[in-house]
Amino acid sequence: MFRSACLGKNFRTTTNFLKVGLRILSGVSNGETVDTILLKVIAVLTINFTVESGVSGDPINSYNHHCTMNKVLEYMAVGKPQVTFDLKESRCSAGAAAHYVSEVTSQALGQAIADLIDDPARREQMGQLGQARFRAELNWEKSVQQLEAAYAHTLGQA
Repeated sequence: MFRSACLGKNFRTTTNFLKVGLRILSGVSNGETVDTILLKVIAVLTINFTVESGVSGDPINSYNHHCTMNKVLEYMAVGKPQVTFDLKESRCSAGAAAHYVSEVTSQALGQAIADLIDDPARREQMGQLGQARFRAELNWEKSVQQLEAAYAHTLGQA
């Protein structure tokens, strides 16, 4: 039940699941809650997963909705897809380069990670979309142009 609730059907059969399961079981102590164990699962998945993809586990709240997390742009810059909670600013920045999780729980984040692990073609497409978007719209050169235009407008030089 734990495996199917958190990691998805396809992921259970992979070699990665066995590696993750062994690491998790070696770190579980008596009396730990399911949430604590799930957070360990996500931590281990994140370590294994970030080689191919990124995870942004910043929770949904009023502050995070209005901040672009550096890691979101960094994943895009290097062409890596990502799983993130459904933050307004992350969605604005990453667009189709991210898989968005609306339910802020370790179970939902873990399931989204497992779903993306199981879909290499989707990971490849998301990574390419993110890198193209970063290069065309979100890179430093584009920001310089926007800042210069804002300064010119503010100083009455526009």
